[in-house]
Amino acid sequence: PQKDAGCSNHEACDRLNRVCKPVCEQDTCAKNAQCIGKQHQPKCECYPGLTGNPYVECIQRDIARPECTTDSDCPSRYACINERCQDPCAKSDVCNPDQTCYVLDTYPLRTVTCRCPNDMITDSRGKCVPIIRDTPECQTDNDCPDSDKCLRGNCLLACSVDKCGINAQCISQSHRAICKCPAEYSGDPRIECSLVPRVPNVQKPECERDSDCRLDQKCDDERCVNPCRVTDACGRGANCYPQNHQAICQCLPGQSGNPKIACFPVSEPNKQCSSNSECALSESCINLYCVNPCNCGPNADCTVKNHYPICTCKPGYTGNALNDCVKLECESDDDCPLDKLCSKCIFDVDCPSKLACIRNKCVEPCNAIGPCAHSARCSVVDSIPVRTMVCECPELQVPDQNDSECPSQTACIGGECVNPCNATEPCGVNTICRVIDSLPVRTMVCECLPGYQGNAAIQCDKIKPCAFDKGYIIDRYGNCVCPPGAALSVNDDCIPCREELGYKVDETGHCVCALERGLVLDDRGRCICPIEHGYRLTSDGRCVKDEPECRFDSDCADYHHCDNGVCVDPCLKKTCGINALCNATNHEAVCVCITGYNGNPDILCNHTNFRTDFPRPDMIVSCLADGVQVEIALTDTGFNGVLYVKGHSKDEECRRVIDLSRETTPRTEIFKVHFGSCGLHHVNGIASFVLVIQKHPKLVTYKAQAYHIKCVYQTGEQNVTLGFNVQMLTTAGTIANTGPPPTCTMRITTNNGQEINSAEIGDNLMLQVEVQPATIYGGFARSCIAKTMEDQVENEYIVTDENGCATDPSIFGEWEYRQETNTLMASFNAFKFPSSDNIRFQCNIRVCFGKCQPVNCRGYNAFGRRRRAITDENENSTRQDTALSGDLLSMEGLLREEITISSNAILTFEKNSNLAARGGSDDSDDNILAAAQRVEDICVSLIGLIIALVITALLSLVAVAVAVSCWLMAYRRSPKTAGPLPHPPEFPNPLFHTNPDTVPEPSPDYHLS
Repeated sequence: PQKDAGCSNHEACDRLNRVCKPVCEQDTCAKNAQCIGKQHQPKCECYPGLTGNPYVECIQRDIARPECTTDSDCPSRYACINERCQDPCAKSDVCNPDQTCYVLDTYPLRTVTCRCPNDMITDSRGKCVPIIRDTPECQTDNDCPDSDKCLRGNCLLACSVDKCGINAQCISQSHRAICKCPAEYSGDPRIECSLVPRVPNVQKPECERDSDCRLDQKCDDERCVNPCRVTDACGRGANCYPQNHQAICQCLPGQSGNPKIACFPVSEPNKQCSSNSECALSESCINLYCVNPCNCGPNADCTVKNHYPICTCKPGYTGNALNDCVKLECESDDDCPLDKLCSKCIFDVDCPSKLACIRNKCVEPCNAIGPCAHSARCSVVDSIPVRTMVCECPELQVPDQNDSECPSQTACIGGECVNPCNATEPCGVNTICRVIDSLPVRTMVCECLPGYQGNAAIQCDKIKPCAFDKGYIIDRYGNCVCPPGAALSVNDDCIPCREELGYKVDETGHCVCALERGLVLDDRGRCICPIEHGYRLTSDGRCVKDEPECRFDSDCADYHHCDNGVCVDPCLKKTCGINALCNATNHEAVCVCITGYNGNPDILCNHTNFRTDFPRPDMIVSCLADGVQVEIALTDTGFNGVLYVKGHSKDEECRRVIDLSRETTPRTEIFKVHFGSCGLHHVNGIASFVLVIQKHPKLVTYKAQAYHIKCVYQTGEQNVTLGFNVQMLTTAGTIANTGPPPTCTMRITTNNGQEINSAEIGDNLMLQVEVQPATIYGGFARSCIAKTMEDQVENEYIVTDENGCATDPSIFGEWEYRQETNTLMASFNAFKFPSSDNIRFQCNIRVCFGKCQPVNCRGYNAFGRRRRAITDENENSTRQDTALSGDLLSMEGLLREEITISSNAILTFEKNSNLAARGGSDDSDDNILAAAQRVEDICVSLIGLIIALVITALLSLVAVAVAVSCWLMAYRRSPKTAGPLPHPPEFPNPLFHTNPDTVPEPSPDYHLS
């Protein structure tokens, strides 16, 4: 038989000997495991009662424990079903009859997939139906706007297709999603941007922000200073006093203007007064004159009501109208992100005049709190940072006096100058009251005690230390909060709360599972998307019904096609010919010849006309284990261009932008291409790509140069060493102290014995077999096969039969033994298979004690010499090997064992084929593509031409000799006339006489053969 089908189920076909052999003949199973032949393949199984990996170790099964509890306890492609490792696809109801069942080794559960044949998909009923092709909206990214890219035939925003990492910013530009980390963040923007931690200084500064200082100080250059002492704190003619870390500026009595800029004396008043009642309602009695009392801050409106100024921030602004109003960040929740609310205020200073911040809303504090007695009148003073509520008796009960008449830190209450904090007790629990000498009335400021926080008008609570070890940070308002992207756990620790994983932050600030987005809680309380039930988790954290990535090729990018519901590169399964590259376009893999070559790209591309004067740069090609590296010396002054692999100019991994316009010295650029990227693959020992040197940053001009970079990876010598095998010993006797085991090597060499790795077809080569140590063993080669590295049956040719005789001496010669080197040699002319450019040999080497007995092949023995030569040699040779004992000498030629070995592989090329640069050779010039041979040229070997001329001359001489011989034979057989030969009259025959008897013709002096 020639195929496994001709053998029994537990046997496989030995194509060399054409016999069926048991697949378990060479047992590779582990201890306590047995080999079983199934479908012509060996399979290892543990003995009954044992369990484990039969290829590693089988151990005693624990009777009390089941065979498995999870799928991970089972071998590959087996699942734990009913506590036993079983093949999930063995059940008939897993897939439809027209589908193929596959088991994927996923953990902790195996995944079973049912796949339809090519060009078919699964419909809603689970049946395989043909794919219906739709006309896509786009085929390439260039068919879409600049911010979109083509995906599955549709133009989609690039940022919606390629998601950026956590905390990263995405910009859709040039059909790509450009990810970058925002300020104060770092990391890989395509994975996650993390907040850059602040490195503490060796010497901690006195302050970093105003909140680190007292309310009457501000942080300036990491030091707490009086804000009024800063240059140009207030304008000319204005008084300055510190409040809430700011310099409060007010014009002096009798002056008006902007206190931040300058104050000017008011015009001469028309009326003198002693109290407000003597002035108009829009004026106040200040310094015995009726004047306008307005002195509000920027962005504030002032109205005078009943002699008192009322400062309010303009619409869209908030803050302390007496000092400064700032623009509102938001006016409603609609102005804020989804995860934030619009807080009207945080502190009292965020509210308009006469209002306080209570529960994040600006309200009238007298009505909300009610601090005064029933008969008293409550008024609000715009104190900072907390509003002050003043309880006053009815007007007729208190004389009309001014606080300015009292000393500092006192106010006129009940006709007496007293400390207003002690008299009114306006502050809450755990607070301190301070008096500010403001006019015309004193201002009381309620502040929380150090280490406390809250509303000082009601109650201040002790500040809990911020637990930085639990992930908390201090925000800009001084609050201890979780950082962005984090929320509280059940233990109130700050943990990452990633929305894309199905989590959300609830109203209490805890990270919980977003059940409304389809997520569920498993039996362990984990937030999961049940993928085992046909669901998948999207990039925005939604759990949706799983659908294949694609159903049609149009669902994939132009350079991908749909393969079993997944968009893959069609070039991964396409093998192009020599000097050809695979380009994926329009969802198909297309082989094209590289520049400068033409022909059938699926088989072979040949050279076309090349410019022989094309400049070659100074470059070095290095063939590495993980790719090909090219060192290019850029000698052009001001080089500004791009290096890229042809066909992959848009891939950042395959291109290099170089700008030497500002450099004056040449530079050597190292350009490396890794296997598996940029179309670089190792095929038949060759890895190649086209390197383009574009000398313009944007355009390909006539100055651009392209070079074919090729690496030929040669396979090294293969040595096979077998130790002493008792089963192969002869039973003729017992041999002691036979020395070390034999070692066999086989190499392809030149006639002078030099090992090679490549040759041209027709080169005279030798196959050399050596058995060491030669003083003990001899060798004999048989059943030799020429084959390729691919181990394909169609690429095998038997060169010697099982007796060691050449099957075709014109292809492979007979073996001969060289006494001086103790080696077997067979000569042959280099050849190759049509589908491959590499060749190697595999032989069975019989190892004998001493020297193997020769075998007769067509009148020659297996060593290539006539029997007579062998007889003479045996008669003349008296050599004795002292390394062998007497018993060993008596067993000369007995078989010890037989070893199968392989030679090194060589690359075989056609005559005069110009190869590209082969990295790894000693000559660096070989690394550059050689000048191409013209297609119409006819190449003739010089030696072949001389031999042909000699043969032609010999054939011509033979033809002339044959012609002369034929003419002489015809002449001899022609009838002879009686008498002398005729002669002209002027030259009479001297032999003529009258005797009628003719003289017999002499015998010719030539021999007719």
